[in-house]
Amino acid sequence: MQPSPRHLKATFFDGARQIANVDLEVTAGQTIKVGNLKSAADVRLGSDVVSRNHLAIALDGGGEIVVCDCGSSNGTFDGEVELKPNEWHRLRTDSRICLGGEVRMVIETLTGTTRPVGSTSRVATSTTTLARLLEVKEQVVIGRGRDCDLALDDAMISRQHAMIYKGRDGGLMIKDMGSANGTFVNGRRIQKPTKLASDTRIFMGRHVLGLNSAPVDLSKQTAVRTRGATLEYRGGRRGLHPTDIEIQTGSMTAIMGPSGCGKSTLLKVLNGDVPLTQGNVEIFGVDLIAGYEYLRTVIGYVPQDDIVHQELTVQEAVYYAARLRLEHLDSAAVNAKVEEVLKDLRISHIRGNLISQISGGQRKRVCIAVELLSSPLILFLDEPTSPLDPQAVEEFLSILEDLTKQGTTIVMVTHKPEDLEFMEKVIFMGEGGHVVYSGNTEGYLSWFGVERTTEVYARLVGAELNTWITKYAQSKGRPSPSEPHAGMKLQSAKAEAWRQFYWLSRRYVAIKTNDRVNTLMMIGQAPLIAALICLIFADITPAVPFLVVISAIWLGTNNASRAIVGEQAIFKRERMFNLHLHTYLGSKVFVLGIFAVIQAGLLMAVITMGYQLRGADPHWTSPAGGFMWLSMVCLASTMMGLFVSSSLNNLEKVMTLVPLVLIPQIMLAGSISKVSNWLVELLSYFTISRWGTEGMNILQKKVCIDGPIPVTGSATEILQANLGEYYHDVFGRLAGTFFLDLWWLVKLSIVFAVLTMAKLKGRTAK
Repeated sequence: MQPSPRHLKATFFDGARQIANVDLEVTAGQTIKVGNLKSAADVRLGSDVVSRNHLAIALDGGGEIVVCDCGSSNGTFDGEVELKPNEWHRLRTDSRICLGGEVRMVIETLTGTTRPVGSTSRVATSTTTLARLLEVKEQVVIGRGRDCDLALDDAMISRQHAMIYKGRDGGLMIKDMGSANGTFVNGRRIQKPTKLASDTRIFMGRHVLGLNSAPVDLSKQTAVRTRGATLEYRGGRRGLHPTDIEIQTGSMTAIMGPSGCGKSTLLKVLNGDVPLTQGNVEIFGVDLIAGYEYLRTVIGYVPQDDIVHQELTVQEAVYYAARLRLEHLDSAAVNAKVEEVLKDLRISHIRGNLISQISGGQRKRVCIAVELLSSPLILFLDEPTSPLDPQAVEEFLSILEDLTKQGTTIVMVTHKPEDLEFMEKVIFMGEGGHVVYSGNTEGYLSWFGVERTTEVYARLVGAELNTWITKYAQSKGRPSPSEPHAGMKLQSAKAEAWRQFYWLSRRYVAIKTNDRVNTLMMIGQAPLIAALICLIFADITPAVPFLVVISAIWLGTNNASRAIVGEQAIFKRERMFNLHLHTYLGSKVFVLGIFAVIQAGLLMAVITMGYQLRGADPHWTSPAGGFMWLSMVCLASTMMGLFVSSSLNNLEKVMTLVPLVLIPQIMLAGSISKVSNWLVELLSYFTISRWGTEGMNILQKKVCIDGPIPVTGSATEILQANLGEYYHDVFGRLAGTFFLDLWWLVKLSIVFAVLTMAKLKGRTAK
């Protein structure tokens, strides 16, 4: 006779913090597994001491609860006694089970044959539909927990993930219950209760649900399928000719071909980085364009350029990426996930090293670790083995092979024939963006009639290429016509803006402070420039306020000019995932603004003290006002520097442009030469120096004007006379007022911010 089912309520604590509370039904012949967040266990715990397959719970022949350590890394204890691996241990009323020596399991109920109050029976996901459940229930809770009305075995689904209920009008509504990875209706993430239609598709974790169909595990679908996928550039040139390929789930696929044949282009089309102009791409059966907001949660992509900051440590790079991507997880779960990916990629031992100090292969692993944070079902890699030596290549590919064993599909561009030893499938491309082979790695040599991989490349260029284009087209049959996507754009997922701003700012502060030498040099410029001004000019002549303002413009512009151009690959990848443009730019302005205020303070402090110590007459009359004004000038210049940084695609071009931006600031300020005509006067209105210098002179009202050329009047009056004959006609009573100077600086700052946003948006326009 089979023993009766036993019911228990297990609560798990990590220290004093509760990390899980579950109702379990243990039946004869059934084993309940306990593991970490990445496991497929029945109970998943967010702790780095818990192994993937840590503990088993079952009934013995007498109907008593027994537990078994499954060979965990850190062991399982009952009180002070460590359980022997793979041996069953009967629970007593005084048992004190502890996983890994840190996570306590408290059993609240060990007896009784009725299910605890409020719980529901688990529904078999392979046969049950939502419509059937809603016939007998007013609301249906979907999640990973066994107490849900519809329980789905999926680590990416929260214990209680979403609820479907009947609205006031009798229609069906769905709401997310604060899930970690979100609920998506027809590919779009929902932020509030959303109405459902009969044909609505609901995505959560790796599952898709319909009202009248059983849940489907997308990880068991074909990973990639394209039909007539075509990319055409402006002017009619094709980067990818009509392509029909399939990539199976859990496989390792290489994309190969001669240089410039479109390997990276195909990869970008498959992962959504570049939208195709005709045909379609399906990822796990979901259209890439229509369902991109959902699919980006199951797609990982590592481009050729590193997607981590050189100035961060390995730990910091992965941690900040986790904070930005896993926005709904608490600190413990984030730390556990970071620890997990570091171990999986075998880089835990270098966690404290700066990215700039590790090898190319290790950097590539850190980039992959960032992508694995979201547990992607498919990982796209663009030439990941290029910077690696042969020994590092083998270790790297073995890591990728381990990932496929866990269910991740790998698609990578490579030009190394030896990489094919680890691949199951290969796609060869010919010159001009033609796919000419897609199949198993065992068959490509016979397909091309060669003995070595290097001979294949010679057949994929020139006149002979047409032979293989025709052969491949015939093997696939004539593709069916497909419609263009009519300029549809990929949408990035929405994230909590303030939370994203906070972590972007913290990361940028870490980048700045980790590079101590550069940061000290950046801050040290201000007092050095001020000391030189005091040394060269014995008294405060009209040149001094002018040079102070020009120095502030230089500091702000120079600080910001590297901020965006130096992280283009990172920005683009994060933008694909969930990055908001306004939070990204806002974090740059905020952090750089702090440095600008510090520099303005040091500049003004040294100027003020320098002239006081020298006994200059007149001395600086408004140190506090001068500090605030220089801060404003620095901030406006920071915005100008960010615009310059966003306008070009490499640092060398930016550094060439910075002097060309600063020279007009000197020439059009009205301090070294008089504005001679209306065009020059008009141009001066759009310079920071013109308004900054006038504002500084207004604050510093008394300026020594003695010199070789006799002049009369204050420095401000002389400056205004130099600024053009139309100045007072254009601005009337406001001309020469501090308010006008402030208004123009604010206006220029806003203009630069808008232009920078437009440039950033243009970089990721789809």
